[in-house]
Amino acid sequence: MENVISGNHSILYFVDGNIVIGCRNSAGGMTYFRVHKGYLASQSTVVSDMLTLPNDQGNHDTHDGAPLVNFPDSINAEVMATFLTFFYEPSHDILTPDDTDLAYKLFDVIVLADMLMVDKLKKSILDRIRQDWAIPTLEEWQRRFTRFNAEPNKWFYHFYEPASIIRVAQRFDETLLTPLQFFELSFRDHLLPYRLVPPLSRDYGYNLPDDRPNPGARWELITPQDKYRAGHGHRLFLEEFRVRLNGLLCSTENWEPRPNEPCQQLKDGQDCQTALKERVQDMTLDFLRGCHPFKALAEAKLGSERNHFFPDGASVTVIHDECADRWDRVLEETLVHLFNKIPLFYTELE
Repeated sequence: MENVISGNHSILYFVDGNIVIGCRNSAGGMTYFRVHKGYLASQSTVVSDMLTLPNDQGNHDTHDGAPLVNFPDSINAEVMATFLTFFYEPSHDILTPDDTDLAYKLFDVIVLADMLMVDKLKKSILDRIRQDWAIPTLEEWQRRFTRFNAEPNKWFYHFYEPASIIRVAQRFDETLLTPLQFFELSFRDHLLPYRLVPPLSRDYGYNLPDDRPNPGARWELITPQDKYRAGHGHRLFLEEFRVRLNGLLCSTENWEPRPNEPCQQLKDGQDCQTALKERVQDMTLDFLRGCHPFKALAEAKLGSERNHFFPDGASVTVIHDECADRWDRVLEETLVHLFNKIPLFYTELE
């Protein structure tokens, strides 16, 4: 076979090791890890039994003069290297909080730890993954969102890939499951596989291109029941979302935040109420184009955006401070309301 490469691991091959572990690598050859039997055997009785077996055989295999234990091909060399790194490199950064895809990257390592009953390692990985979805409040969601959506990706939504954590939870620990995972899953394009794509330029502004990127999801990792739960919750959420948007439209039509002083006229005869009504319509369009609902609501807030500049350079006050403050409060109330509804909409189905 061409391009089959076998050899010792460049780091995890210790000259004073007394046993060798062999695993198939991605090139089709074998990668060998020379380790310390006593140290690894102390991690679990299963590991101890597995590493002791060669010494009980009369004609066991060897590598570089040390007993050799070959693992099945289902445990490849890359997985074994990560597994051993947890024990031999205490300062590793494998579980860094900056990695949002650990549930996928470490799935096979969890499988190996589970198979060998190395419960401490398995628990530490699952606990780290649990932290990714420990999002009890809207404020925490917004903090995560801001952290992983730095400019200039104005419109591309980066967040944890939900199907991967659902697979881990279904197999190893169902307490990892949260309604928020199914909420996030339900807003991924159901026709697209998961992919990482470059962010869009801020130059697009509010005019999204028809071919904007969508990260999709690893739909192949979850069951039809999981997909149904996400879809069922999605329908309920959209119904509530539309009700709240209609409420915003109705409230702006009867908005009188400045008694005895009408909002000043803007360009083309608009006033604050008309401008805010158009903002609701723009926000609805952004959502229909694929913008995440929380992102659409959050970015519809006015904040310090109180002026509008026309092409001729003239500046006209668009929204009075009182109108803008009230608008932002209503949007925040809408965000909190929808976030708090997620457990109800995405509940586990019987």
